[in-house]
Amino acid sequence: MSDLKPDTTPIEPILGETIPTGRDLNLTLWGDVWRKLKRDKRFWISATMVTIFILMALVPALFFTKDPNACNIHDTALRPSREHWFGTDLLGCDYYTRVIYGARTTFLVALVSSLIGGIGGTGLGLLAGYHGGVLDELVRKLVDMQLAFPYLLLAISAMAVAGRSLPILVVVLALSSWPVDES
Repeated sequence: MSDLKPDTTPIEPILGETIPTGRDLNLTLWGDVWRKLKRDKRFWISATMVTIFILMALVPALFFTKDPNACNIHDTALRPSREHWFGTDLLGCDYYTRVIYGARTTFLVALVSSLIGGIGGTGLGLLAGYHGGVLDELVRKLVDMQLAFPYLLLAISAMAVAGRSLPILVVVLALSSWPVDES
């Protein structure tokens, strides 16, 4: 018959990249992203810092031993030192302890208001897209009106009218951020 055999020489990679083989053969977008990220030092430094911040918010006792409400009037307005890393306020309260203690509330407000805003915006977008017509126009006009106002000014004004409390803050942030989250 014929003496022709298929060419079995390996293909050279383009631009020096290695071709994944075996169990590393993950040809999805996320697989490609992870392959590039795990070699990047900036990613690991950033991921470590974010993990430390989240750990500070979840378990603040690991990072300080002082009571955040304990104030020593003899330590008023101290500059940063070995004992008080961020210094103290006019009442002698340690700023570092209060910042770490306040991080939990900040993460909680951010997470809950983002979830409420995201779910609400996604729900309205799905309804408007599915039904179309008048409902679509109504949601579009609502989004345009809300985006016309400065986000922070709207939130501060609503807090001034409704009062200052954590649940009201979460609702105000969620209601004023839903078009921003979904656009």
